[in-house]
Amino acid sequence: MGSPSSPDLRLESHCNEPADAYGLSKWRAENALREEFSQGDMSVIILRPALVYGSNAKGNLQRLAAAVRKGLPRPPAMGQRSMIAVQDLASLICCIVQQAPAGVHTWIACGDQAYSTRAIYDLLRAAGGRGRGVGWLPLWAWRGASLALDLFSAPAAEHTFDKLFGTELYSSAAVQAATGWRPRVRLEDVIGSMAATGPRNS
Repeated sequence: MGSPSSPDLRLESHCNEPADAYGLSKWRAENALREEFSQGDMSVIILRPALVYGSNAKGNLQRLAAAVRKGLPRPPAMGQRSMIAVQDLASLICCIVQQAPAGVHTWIACGDQAYSTRAIYDLLRAAGGRGRGVGWLPLWAWRGASLALDLFSAPAAEHTFDKLFGTELYSSAAVQAATGWRPRVRLEDVIGSMAATGPRNS
């Protein structure tokens, strides 16, 4: 759906053309499916899941969990993102397979709760048996560290600071109305396994 242009809740129609090759390839694939099958009886469902988490989370969630174990200071209270548990995504796919409607349908898949980096940090520390972390690193230092990561990493459509502290909110109201599916799992339900992976530091 491309990068958000505002912090408002995004629906399926709230798209901006992706700036990176990965997102652009998926956008073009969606358009090709619509062009090919929109006039037929075949059921084509395009799911756009928000950030997926689970007991063996990868990517940014895995890196955040590792940083918390190593003593990362408490992040500032900024931004929040929609997410979805892998169990909920799997249950949605099963639900759609059982009652797939004809035609091409595009649906966002996300949970009902959004989480900030600080909220995830606090959950990871609590699940690891630690008290609340200390936010001793000033905001300018977070910005500087994020910029340094951008400079020494492969070019990306979204800057590190925006990934950590941006707001990206989605609504799954359309798929819930069409299928009756409801998200059941919260990040709090699986955070313990993420916090327990790897060595534990105070």
